[in-house]
Amino acid sequence: MSVFSSLAQRLPLLFDEPAAYYAARLAAHHRRPVRMFTADFGMNLQRLADGCKTAISKLADMCRIDADALMRSSLHKQDGDITLKSQRLRKTDLRRSRVFVCPGCLADDVASSDLPPSVAIHGRANWMLQTIRTCPHHQMALVEIAGADLTRDAHDWTLNAAPVVPRISRLCDAATLRPPSSLETYLLNRLDGEPAGIWLDTLDFYAAVHVAELFGACAAFGKRVNFRTLGEDDLYRAGDAGFPIVAHGAPGIHEFMRTLKSEHVSKNKASADGPQAVYGKIYMSLSQGLAKAAFDPVRDIMAANILDNFALGPGDDVFGKPVLRRRFHSIRTASQAYDMHQKRLRKLVVAEGLVADPSQPDCNILFDAEIADRIFKRERNSVSLKEAERYLNVRRPIPKLLVDAGLIQRHRVGIGRMNEVFFAAELNAFLTRLLGDARPLAAAKPPMMDIANAARRACCPITEIVKLILDRKLQNVGKLESRTGFASLLVDIEEVRSAVKLKAPDGLPPNTVARTILKTNVAVMAQLVKCGAIRTVTTINPVNRCTMAIIQFAEIERFQKQFVSLHHVARSLGLHMTVAKKRLADGGIKPAPGFEGVNATFYKRAELAAIGFE
Repeated sequence: MSVFSSLAQRLPLLFDEPAAYYAARLAAHHRRPVRMFTADFGMNLQRLADGCKTAISKLADMCRIDADALMRSSLHKQDGDITLKSQRLRKTDLRRSRVFVCPGCLADDVASSDLPPSVAIHGRANWMLQTIRTCPHHQMALVEIAGADLTRDAHDWTLNAAPVVPRISRLCDAATLRPPSSLETYLLNRLDGEPAGIWLDTLDFYAAVHVAELFGACAAFGKRVNFRTLGEDDLYRAGDAGFPIVAHGAPGIHEFMRTLKSEHVSKNKASADGPQAVYGKIYMSLSQGLAKAAFDPVRDIMAANILDNFALGPGDDVFGKPVLRRRFHSIRTASQAYDMHQKRLRKLVVAEGLVADPSQPDCNILFDAEIADRIFKRERNSVSLKEAERYLNVRRPIPKLLVDAGLIQRHRVGIGRMNEVFFAAELNAFLTRLLGDARPLAAAKPPMMDIANAARRACCPITEIVKLILDRKLQNVGKLESRTGFASLLVDIEEVRSAVKLKAPDGLPPNTVARTILKTNVAVMAQLVKCGAIRTVTTINPVNRCTMAIIQFAEIERFQKQFVSLHHVARSLGLHMTVAKKRLADGGIKPAPGFEGVNATFYKRAELAAIGFE
């Protein structure tokens, strides 16, 4: 034991060295096979390789080295789980019979040790991982020095690596210089206990590796990539391409899926391909090969995207889970669901505005299933304009008037002669509301009359009376028993007149202002308006609903406060207009400017006030 301890002191535990690799170096230094060497001291090499805490602690005690450091750099197998540096792995993630090294690291080992080169070099824990293909310290691709034909003990790293010692310099010269891929950088930091704080941290280590390489391989080599044909450099490239896609989860994954879908070319122009055809290896791997629950978060993200972009419904499944509710229809699925020809259906959905780009082929057209269901069911009960007239029992142009007023709706569906149609259900609902409170009448006796006559007598649009009925603002509404539909309605003309009577305008017609207020003739008033001395506005005549010009009361008041006519001044002074005008001129008061073209004289009241005229 003392001999072992003294030798062990000359072999300190080196950086990132697993327990089995350290034992192999000790054995090589003693020139003994590692299994025999460990057995000599009551240890089992397989248990060291499996990270048995008891075996590693015994080795650390015997060699006077840090047991925690030895544990941290060793694989740990327990209950079927494999971990390295607290990160979960699978057997396929490990290099079992293949030995990869960084020639630069081996050269540094030899240069910094006085031990024989075959004992000075040591294996690193990170080199055991399939996905680590670059040395971050030397910016150098790892090199395989022992392959699948390895006949020596796979745990005897020193014995397997010793033959490369004479070639270390040549390996350094021939090695590919490159930085670690973005995926390798992330994984190495994660192994060092430095998570990136991104969505990928939520996945198990092995799941993060496979997802990044899967998406990256499809990005770099196409969605039908065959992983068996990819070499180490190809996988390096895949990891570098895949990490940015999956690093933050849903945003990058959704964007990549959109790209694949936009680039997909369907062989069948009539129906869209499914997710398997569109996403290729990604979908197939997550659907079959990567079945563990660790990959469920990725499947959930993809499933949400697929359900938002494919016409899937009951009877379909996504990653083995049945689709319970249809979100979208395609031309083909809707044609089957509603027993409608695809060409006719396409015209309908395009006319309804359900398709953003009508130039797209049928296989790329998706539309909301719930909206489509309502539209297709209504379309089945559509009626033409003539049929609507018969249904409502009205003559033209009443249906158009009702449409223009927004009381009934006309739909443009773009189907041959049925370019514009009404839906029977909507017309029926309109009649139900219109006739809901009407009381049956045997005859139309005054003051009751039909809507058309009432509209003429009250000087109002038919639609205004219809709105009053629908809004329940008319109390006396009847329904002629001998007629049906719209033509059967009777209203009280006096009640209608009262309801449609407009508010009196805020002003008076110019002629009225001329005669009753300004005390001038109509011609002078027209001249005052034309020259802009008095402003008029257009309003609705409350009696006949025609447009009319008025002078607002505020404008009348303004004009009277600012100006006064010579006629009014002369009468106030008891003088003839000629005498009054001369007296004003002698007093330095001139007619107000701005009345050119007016056959009457006006003065500013403010100037007249200076001489005492009110």
